[in-house]
Amino acid sequence: MILKKLEIRKDKLGDGSYGAKRANHNHQGVDYLVQEGESIFSPEPGTLIRYSYPYESDHNYKGLLFKGNSGTEYKFFYVIPTLLIGQTVAQGKIIATAQAISKKYGSAMKDHIHVEVRKNNNLLDPAKFFITKNKFPILLTAIVFMAGLLSLTNNKNGRL
Repeated sequence: MILKKLEIRKDKLGDGSYGAKRANHNHQGVDYLVQEGESIFSPEPGTLIRYSYPYESDHNYKGLLFKGNSGTEYKFFYVIPTLLIGQTVAQGKIIATAQAISKKYGSAMKDHIHVEVRKNNNLLDPAKFFITKNKFPILLTAIVFMAGLLSLTNNKNGRL
């Protein structure tokens, strides 16, 4: 879990879901709501590879590239890294704190971190790694569980 609570940003300035339409491209990550200073945790054991700057002309906003031991790469924007480049950490350790992106765009944009996930240079949907409250994995699990219960109760042989 990278945050204590995962909720995807939806506000007047856009939808933070993976693949959401942008002016000339689709969103390549997921924007998770945060509060300024909130801790960001390592998604798996791994190493801080490099720092980044989401805005070439504004280095007030920072990011980082974290590579997990599985080879999966995680890019985080609008965070202040708490690790040194090359430093390794266990899963669940603090790797950054959230910045207030609303200070750049105003209150119409909710504070969030941007997360991208890549495996073997292929861009992946971060929501598939992190269950969110407004995505379908929790509902899908409940449906599969209920379907299993129904099949057990409808068993004509009376056996489990």
